[in-house]
Amino acid sequence: MKQILFYVFFLNFFLSNCYSQGRKINLKEVEVNVKSIPIIYIEGVGYSFRERDYFIKLLLTASFWSDNFKIKIDLSSFYENNNSEFVIEGKTIVKIDDEILSKKHQYRSHRKIKKLLSKIKEVSIKQNEMTEIFIKTNLDDNFY
Repeated sequence: MKQILFYVFFLNFFLSNCYSQGRKINLKEVEVNVKSIPIIYIEGVGYSFRERDYFIKLLLTASFWSDNFKIKIDLSSFYENNNSEFVIEGKTIVKIDDEILSKKHQYRSHRKIKKLLSKIKEVSIKQNEMTEIFIKTNLDDNFY
């Protein structure tokens, strides 16, 4: 009987220590490797947009200066059954850090686009007579 009581006590002690945290977690030591969902601003309203990087790649490799240019952005909501689209049609002005991109812009290669994507802080779209896409980055002078 004493052996059974000893084993039960031992197992209880062992299992309770097995699943407990040995020390408090210092949040300064915690590293977060997962990026948050990027936000894109359309007409001043922020939307979570998972495919922001894909959108930028598609935009910079397409002929956005053409009248035939067209891109659809899916703005479906995670919390509501609200599926909406934002369509960009026609000539579009693309500005990266207040520099208007021309037909022969420097971000046509995938290597340059990849470098740019890692430095993007904010993307915003405004539509008046023409669509304007503003891309703000934290580029250094050494980027080029």
